[in-house]
Amino acid sequence: MNPKIKLFSLVALSSMMIIFPEPLFIAAAAVLSVAFIFIRRVHMRFMPWLKPIFIVFLMIIAFQSIAVSGLIFSLEGAYFGLLFSLRILALISLVFLFVETTPASELSGAFSFLPRDISQILMLSLSMVPGVAVLGENIINSQKARGMNFMNPNIFRTYFPVLVPLFAKTLYRSEKMSLAMQARGYGSS
Repeated sequence: MNPKIKLFSLVALSSMMIIFPEPLFIAAAAVLSVAFIFIRRVHMRFMPWLKPIFIVFLMIIAFQSIAVSGLIFSLEGAYFGLLFSLRILALISLVFLFVETTPASELSGAFSFLPRDISQILMLSLSMVPGVAVLGENIINSQKARGMNFMNPNIFRTYFPVLVPLFAKTLYRSEKMSLAMQARGYGSS
């Protein structure tokens, strides 16, 4: 499919979820976007991200259920938290689907209607997402090989040794890319 059509579909569906916050529409968009991930057969790369996403959703639902009624649990707050979580799931899965099914060489074509600098920034950012996912898997496997227990219920203690190296290596890769672009004369007018 044409990358511009995929990008337009992503923006249109995302905008509709924000403009029309109907529960049925949001649930249908979330289910449809996850279904497309399975149809396009990229679900094996999406599966490792489901556990952290699910943990974040539980935290959102818990926070919303307490925050809406003033530090007392309420079903209305849990309902709003669930709607918000479904909206985030749909957005994450749509962006994942766009990035995983569009080669990096075609990403620049998808953003060609934008100014050159903005198009370049978006293309570079989105093309780094699969690399960061692979890097995260490698760091998790390295930590498991060192004997780290990922079944610990304290998620901050569990994922902190993963997030710090992931953040550091991502910044290092970004700096290398920036230096390479400067060496090739990008941005010099």
